Amino acid sequence: MTKNQDTTVNQSHSQAGGDIAGGSISKSYHFSSHANAYEAIDKLAAKLRAEVDDEQTVDGTIANLAYYKRRREAVDGIVGLECKLKAGKRLDLWEDALDQKVEFERLLEEWSLYASAQEIFAHTLAKIERTFKRQIKPHLHEVSHDAADKLIDELIVYPVVNECSKVDHFFVNANRALGMLYWLADRCFVRWHR
Repeated sequence: MTKNQDTTVNQSHSQAGGDIAGGSISKSYHFSSHANAYEAIDKLAAKLRAEVDDEQTVDGTIANLAYYKRRREAVDGIVGLECKLKAGKRLDLWEDALDQKVEFERLLEEWSLYASAQEIFAHTLAKIERTFKRQIKPHLHEVSHDAADKLIDELIVYPVVNECSKVDHFFVNANRALGMLYWLADRCFVRWHR
């Protein structure tokens, strides 16, 4: 190239399915996974306060919760919590799991008259289902039972208890959070086995 050659490129009429640049493009994306969830619970907790204060109740189950109340078809034929725990070699959890599931069912029944409480439960159940399927189940056959329990505590129990602490009207402790997981298993939304 000689000294006087023009090295300017004109891209003013260029078209592309993405960015056009004469050099490199640097993009960064920032995601806030917990902020939106906490904001949703804050809004639902405020709505629940208003519903309780105004005695606004509903007759029936909202669609988001009805999705989880139904029993899904078990494609592998293993139905019910006890059978799922047995198939996943976690029958050691059975007695506590049953008690915790029943404790959650009582809480759900107690607050089923309020649409916002049902939304809180549906939101939380969806979060538990997704977290279990994507972040816990893939590792269950690679880790010890103790390590699996720690994963469940760290990725499901503690976040659920923390998130639900925003709700003034009912209390979700570790046993109730686990009860939600076992309730989902009983309805064939999650499983411990392959």
